Amino acid sequence: MRVDFVEPFSEQSNDFVTIRSYTRNSKLLIGQLIKGAITVNNKSSLWLPKAAVLDLGIDQIVFIKEKDQFRPIKVKSGLRGEDLIQIISGITSGDEVAIDAHYLVDREGFVKLTN
Repeated sequence: MRVDFVEPFSEQSNDFVTIRSYTRNSKLLIGQLIKGAITVNNKSSLWLPKAAVLDLGIDQIVFIKEKDQFRPIKVKSGLRGEDLIQIISGITSGDEVAIDAHYLVDREGFVKLTN
């Protein structure tokens, strides 16, 4: 089963979530209330503020500090929270990252990746 749409709503002081899913050969009826459980992988991750990650469309980058200069590094992002983005690969917890990546982009918005 794949979830296509999630919408929270309240009805008579009860909170619900409407989920749209396409199923085949299901015995569920349209509008039927069901209970579900979501399993979350709780492994520790590296998270950065959203402003620290610059989205170039295809690639996401961060600027790490090396020898008193900031250098762009391509990263792979994962989950996104309200203010944070999970970083799956590209940097380590020991890297010093610029808090605001947009501040380090030149006025033409050009970023040259070296890796």
